[in-house]
Amino acid sequence: MLPILTGNVGVPGGNSGDREGPFGIAFPGIPMGDNPVKTSIPCFMWTKAIDDPHNLTALNAGLLGKERLEVPIKFIWNFASNTLINQHSDINRTKNILSDETKCEMIVVIDNLMTASALFSDLLLPATSSFEENDLCYQSYGMELGALILREKAIEPLGECRPLFDICAQVAERMGVAQTFTEGRTHDHWVEHMYHQSRNCEWA
Repeated sequence: MLPILTGNVGVPGGNSGDREGPFGIAFPGIPMGDNPVKTSIPCFMWTKAIDDPHNLTALNAGLLGKERLEVPIKFIWNFASNTLINQHSDINRTKNILSDETKCEMIVVIDNLMTASALFSDLLLPATSSFEENDLCYQSYGMELGALILREKAIEPLGECRPLFDICAQVAERMGVAQTFTEGRTHDHWVEHMYHQSRNCEWA
């Protein structure tokens, strides 16, 4: 509020530096490959892409890659986001859409809590928590850290919990593209690889 009250919005040095003006390092990631599907919808329009896909167009909804959506969303893969229900504008409408199994036919949720989204899943996979896997923590939106931290797991995964990478690697193996996805590295190998890659990243 202080920059607003003093008329210092959008000027160098006019903010606290948090969120809107953080600094940090570029963050390496796992190669994503090329997606042959070039059509994309605005994030907030996914319910319409399930419920009324043929009326979702470039003109009325900002569809990219096609003038009109040709096929509906029939499968949702939701990881640690809990956005299916409680972060959409009309919860009751979204609940009705997801409850109709003739529309979106398969919902996979990967999480470590029984979230509102998990209640609508056809398949619920237990993911590891941050205490159960090695990973990298880095300066992200809303922080003013400017550092990369190697986080070591505190305990072994409980029950049947697995890191997301391991889940995806198993899916890739069943699809015959395991080597392409993993490049021969395990989850921990990727963490170490990205850590060393970060040494060559430029500061943002």
